Amino acid sequence: MSGGVCSDQIGVQAPPGEYVQHLTDSKFSLSPVGMGKQCYRDTEVIVAGGVAVLDANLSGGPGLYDQNMPVLHVPICAQNYCDMHTMTTSWFESEYAKLEARRDELTVSKSFWPYWLYHVFSQVPARPNRQGSAEST
Repeated sequence: MSGGVCSDQIGVQAPPGEYVQHLTDSKFSLSPVGMGKQCYRDTEVIVAGGVAVLDANLSGGPGLYDQNMPVLHVPICAQNYCDMHTMTTSWFESEYAKLEARRDELTVSKSFWPYWLYHVFSQVPARPNRQGSAEST
């Protein structure tokens, strides 16, 4: 798949500029789990304009990310069995077409700090001022 993979050499670390170029040129990038269910790679892929491909069984499944984030949950491994036959070029192209059809709904805003800062502070109750009425924040 042209522009479809970030690296074809497992275990070889690309120089930062080359890595970023691969990300921006790729439609999809695999993002295996890290120390937890989410990995920094997820955000790197999404911000670079690609679709993060996550293992649905190990990453927490579709509930991990908002349905309007450009991620693809693939049930790759389950109980010591990995089905890589699911991930064919035609299957990826079909999934990409579905995401493209929803392009106007997709957002990367949750990948950035201002989104979360706004939502955290919108939950903080207003504090009363000295006259007893609430101050707006």
